[in-house]
Amino acid sequence: MQHVKMKRRVLVALSVVLALAGGILCIAAVASALFDRISESLDVSPQRLVYHTDHAAILRACREVLADPQAAGFPKTTKGYSMVSGSQSGMKPPAALPAVLRDLNFEFMDVEDDRATIFFGSGFGHWGYSTVPAQGNSQLELIPGLWFWSEDRLPRDSSKFPYYRTSKRILLGGVVALAVAIVLVIHSRRSATSWNTSRNMQ
Repeated sequence: MQHVKMKRRVLVALSVVLALAGGILCIAAVASALFDRISESLDVSPQRLVYHTDHAAILRACREVLADPQAAGFPKTTKGYSMVSGSQSGMKPPAALPAVLRDLNFEFMDVEDDRATIFFGSGFGHWGYSTVPAQGNSQLELIPGLWFWSEDRLPRDSSKFPYYRTSKRILLGGVVALAVAIVLVIHSRRSATSWNTSRNMQ
């Protein structure tokens, strides 16, 4: 009898531990999914620039602008610097700007000496292209002569690191832990019922 009671206590204790672990894992899965949801929404524009844009065409257009900024619609340079606003800022980019750049829907673009930089984003953070390495920012050389830069982090390559993969794995672990806990509770109750029935028959 003592052995049966001890076994039941162990099963109940184990089921409680597994249920707690399963609950914690499910909460962690939800938190991970929310983080991925936020990251996914923030990465839309940077991912487009890094993984879904013709970088060679962008670089050619930047070099065309650098060769003659005024011909591309830039104001006359002041100490080698000039800037134009893009459609993301609510302005219409110059018609003389190469079409591949106009279609990027950038915030603004500036040229300074032999450097062209294209800005996207807002007051909460910027990212974009540059024809020279960007100092103090996260950056990735896309092709020789063209860099993607970001004031925050580089965008995730979703083909290699899919969103929600970690949260799904954590959720699966939580569901398994809860399922095992339920099975142990059922087994414990059946064992107790069987023992009580056997005892009453004696």
